Amino acid sequence: MSYRPLRLEESSLVFFPPQTRRGGELREPTVVQVMIKMEPQSRFPTREEVAAYCDAQEEITTAVETLLVEDLFIPLQKRIEIEGDGYVLIGEKKEWVYGQRLVLMWGDEVVRAAANKWVFRFRLCGGKKTSIDGRETY
Repeated sequence: MSYRPLRLEESSLVFFPPQTRRGGELREPTVVQVMIKMEPQSRFPTREEVAAYCDAQEEITTAVETLLVEDLFIPLQKRIEIEGDGYVLIGEKKEWVYGQRLVLMWGDEVVRAAANKWVFRFRLCGGKKTSIDGRETY
């Protein structure tokens, strides 16, 4: 996988090459749709919420991509919670109806669309938080 961070409020397609793991085998390239939405504490996200996501974006991207590929090998439950440092991601797996109509290629190979897509909600929670000026708060 090449690193491309998952951005807030933006649908992304994550591609996985054919691979073998102890849980099975992906015989063809596969794509999964994913979206991360902010779950603001008020009507609009605060600077603190956006800054917290940006600070954790690499960690979140890695965790979500790991979860996506694991779900392709061994189907996971429909709702997953990932706790991070001062935040929680709540993921929900939904049928990806539109994806089944896509025709995508990876070089000369046809890319299989996953049966499900994932939507994650990002929310700040208790624990260590870092304010915009870099001070830690609890």
